[in-house]
Amino acid sequence: MTRAINATTVAALQNDSFNFATLVYFGFSTAIRITDRNISALSNTWSSSGNFLQFSSSSESAELAVNGIDITLSSVEQSYVSIFLTQNYVDVPVKLYRAVLDNSDSVVGEPILVFDGFIVGFAIEDSENS
Repeated sequence: MTRAINATTVAALQNDSFNFATLVYFGFSTAIRITDRNISALSNTWSSSGNFLQFSSSSESAELAVNGIDITLSSVEQSYVSIFLTQNYVDVPVKLYRAVLDNSDSVVGEPILVFDGFIVGFAIEDSENS
């Protein structure tokens, strides 16, 4: 599937010096917008959260298929655990973007939508050490 990427974003990607920010949106009744640094993008403020740890790679195919990703959040801050345990999370929209940043951590162009889907489940993993 072809994507339209903002021309300014494409130009920034052709430079030798740029940074990325990952933006994660959870569409609960009170939306959660987290990222790895405080930025403004897509007409919203995205709050830096050390709780966002990683996301798995996603794939696309020409065939009809249900694709997904895993998003890992730390549960050191219990607020995310509380949200998933007390609210209906099934079919809550999730969007994941990658934003190109300049050297002053300002978004260049528009963030690139990497994943657009819905929450289908969650798991809490713990051990003696974490």
